[in-house]
Amino acid sequence: MAACPYEARYFNWTEPLPPKRLPMASSPEMPVARKGTVGKCVFCADRLPQGELPACVSGCSMGVLYIGDFVTDIAVNGLGTTVVLSEFLHVNDAVRYKEELGTNPRVYYIAGHGQDLGGGE
Repeated sequence: MAACPYEARYFNWTEPLPPKRLPMASSPEMPVARKGTVGKCVFCADRLPQGELPACVSGCSMGVLYIGDFVTDIAVNGLGTTVVLSEFLHVNDAVRYKEELGTNPRVYYIAGHGQDLGGGE
């Protein structure tokens, strides 16, 4: 957990809830959480084969979370908006957190346009 540069690992203190889809074999893409192990978000990899979006994307009522595919160059949000991924990232000056570490992060962030981010004057 301490080695994760993104501080994105968490410890599983309790047994997980029963999975919705059985059997779901443990794999690097969809590790099965067990009490006493460390985990991280895998973007609901179990939902993708059924054509479902990750829970965070489908549950975002503002439609600001997208999930995309660099191969098809398409991204979608939970409100049904589809964009050309490469163009969307370029036009909105998307950045990757701690890219300089060489970890090749695949999560992009788009800063607000004109909003006061509270950084002082």
